[in-house]
Amino acid sequence: MEFSLRRSNPRKALALAVACALGSAAPSAALAVASRTALPHSGAAAVRSEIRSLMPRSPKAPSSPAAVFHVTSCADDDGPGTLRTIVAAAGEGDSVDLSTLSCSSITLTQGAVPVLLNDLTVSGPGAEALALDGDGASRVFVHPGYGTLVVQGLTLRNGATRVAGNKITGGGCVASLGYVALDHSSVSGCYASGEGVYGGGIFAYGVLLYDSSVSGNVALGKSATFDTASFGGGIYARYARIADSTVSGIKSSVTTGRAPDPDPFAGHEKF
Repeated sequence: MEFSLRRSNPRKALALAVACALGSAAPSAALAVASRTALPHSGAAAVRSEIRSLMPRSPKAPSSPAAVFHVTSCADDDGPGTLRTIVAAAGEGDSVDLSTLSCSSITLTQGAVPVLLNDLTVSGPGAEALALDGDGASRVFVHPGYGTLVVQGLTLRNGATRVAGNKITGGGCVASLGYVALDHSSVSGCYASGEGVYGGGIFAYGVLLYDSSVSGNVALGKSATFDTASFGGGIYARYARIADSTVSGIKSSVTTGRAPDPDPFAGHEKF
């Protein structure tokens, strides 16, 4: 499936994004409800509750003025200058700059990077120049805030979330309670699986895409005994605005009473 929109009327952008880009594999009635109400769906509410539990009770105060923190290390640990350390040090409304790094990718080995803020901007040298890679083991970002996570000039790829039993998940690369804004960025090769799945690539309240792409992501709802559903192979959101961007190559599928489709990340295999 491919969906692209170029300098369209914002109202048309919203309608087309919800109707087309956030495709679903589910009974038609469930699809109609999801298209109209999105996040109020009970399954999506469960995902939101899980994400919100990560937010500290006492959020950080906004920086005055907003600060820019520079990432100087390509490692993924708690050492000085790493992405994880810098994001943890940032305050509300700050920016994290990765544009001076010499590496072409940062592979996350410690799990998803938690963005425990409402508003943060993460910028890189360009989507072709630097990728944040979940290595098929975790999401890339978890954002339990209600503000906006802005991603500029970066590729987020190979993120994954999997839950067993009668559990629900979503957002293989990015899970947010607020807005996710992609600016000249890419989200690709992400995977989410569980009894119910909401967004193979991104789960958010709202998604803004500008000159960006969301491609090759998978949402797989699977259960051996119950009818399950997956909503949004690429994105699951209540609101979307898409300009000069493409959502393509997504897969949203359901397996019931049979062996599930192969996990594309089995044995750390990537796609």
